[in-house]
Amino acid sequence: MTTTIGPRARFWLETALAITSGAVGLLTIIWHDWLEAFGWDPDNGNGVVEWLVAIGLIAVALASALAARRQRLTPSTAG
Repeated sequence: MTTTIGPRARFWLETALAITSGAVGLLTIIWHDWLEAFGWDPDNGNGVVEWLVAIGLIAVALASALAARRQRLTPSTAG
């Protein structure tokens, strides 16, 4: 059984993912120690993990934004 979502739902899902990951990515750039605030210190205060998280989140935000844009500009094939 395959479940597919419509183009409009996919657009909003991709847009929400872009906004959320971009916001958390910017939060990571602004507030470097947010991971440590939750009691998790994977790099012993070095900051490398936070930068990798920020880069990854910004990459996801850009990819999602481009996918949402492509979805928005694609003509609908629905009757």
